Amino acid sequence: MSKISERWKYAAIKEGYCLICGTFGKLSQDHVPPKCAVPPGEIEQRLITEFKDMNIRGVKALHGSVFKTICTKCNNNLGAHDIEIKRVTNEIDTKIKSYLKYPHSIYNTISIKVDATSYLQGMTGHVLSASPNTLCQTPRDDVPFYKQLCDFVLGKNPKITETHNFSYWFYPNKMNITGALFSLLNTTNSSAKRISAGACIYFYPVAILITESNRTFNEIAPFSRKLSPSDTEMELDLSTQHFNFSAFPFFSLRDTVLAMTDACITVSHAPIARKY
Repeated sequence: MSKISERWKYAAIKEGYCLICGTFGKLSQDHVPPKCAVPPGEIEQRLITEFKDMNIRGVKALHGSVFKTICTKCNNNLGAHDIEIKRVTNEIDTKIKSYLKYPHSIYNTISIKVDATSYLQGMTGHVLSASPNTLCQTPRDDVPFYKQLCDFVLGKNPKITETHNFSYWFYPNKMNITGALFSLLNTTNSSAKRISAGACIYFYPVAILITESNRTFNEIAPFSRKLSPSDTEMELDLSTQHFNFSAFPFFSLRDTVLAMTDACITVSHAPIARKY
């Protein structure tokens, strides 16, 4: 007999402390990825440690994973940034399809114009909301890594790149991953800056990894780019040689150790056909 994902424990809540602005009150549903940027359809939500267990049934939802961890005001603010996320996602998808029509092209990259401030504020806001709602039961501790990201989303931290890196790359998978809390250790780096807190949002066609500033991870270094709020263009390397490093759980982890709490990492994907 199959069992249902532990994800259900983190879906039922009415009020609490908003994970972005910190105010206490009624919480609203946030779709991650934003539903305007992904094709409509039913999906299953599971914790990342459950992904390969076919006996675990995911929690059903539409348009991506659903989190009830932010207030209505913050949710509405993210909605304004979703317009740019949708435009960027659709334009990249169009360019990828065009690229695939000409497989013998000498160029492996595509570029697109972007309002990077709006795009990053929106993506970061969705990352912050993609947390278990148990974190809404008490005021969120002002851990610098997350407090600085919250202030950035709220428009109060224009110097976010002094403390954080936003790495991005082509993500050719249909599985959506949101990681609100984890740590990464670069095993090949002997300096003090080999450890970093992390957060991420992966959905086709872009993966974004947020780490502390001046951190480097060998697996993604050859094809990832850094995005700053002041940038006006994004560039994606579509080379197939990088595909094995782009997906589960955050990249190959060949030279990296990952520490995580499974409740903070959610996977959503198309429903799996099962035999009962």
